[in-house]
Amino acid sequence: MVETYIQGTELTVGVIGNRDLKALPVIEIIPDTQYEFFNYHAKYLPGASREICPARIDEALTEKAQVYAKMAHRALFCEGYSRTDMMLKGRELYILETNTIPGMTETSLLPLAAKTAGISFSRKQAQTILTPTILFLSLETPVFFPPNPL
Repeated sequence: MVETYIQGTELTVGVIGNRDLKALPVIEIIPDTQYEFFNYHAKYLPGASREICPARIDEALTEKAQVYAKMAHRALFCEGYSRTDMMLKGRELYILETNTIPGMTETSLLPLAAKTAGISFSRKQAQTILTPTILFLSLETPVFFPPNPL
């Protein structure tokens, strides 16, 4: 697979919920200058990147990023929570991927956004949110769930 390199600002938006979705504050990710982009090392080495929450973007771009994240959550039939990564080039947003089971550690991005929004997750709450997803993934016979209504 060959993809066009998009140079811009990396953003990520968490979404929580099932039918009634809540988009969390947008996070801006700034890898250290030794990294060309937000790769494995920039993500997991302490101090290799800065995460700014809320992102330093205007209200219109914030709303657009949050709408895109909710659209991705619905399109992928996500349940509980997800996190969508994007690149901002000029005033255009490009979706990179949606993490359907994003990390929930103390240094993960979704809990940072939730904390900024005034929401805290205990480990037990995170497990409760994940349980339906884990059960679905462990079924031997695939089950189709209709999409959530918009």
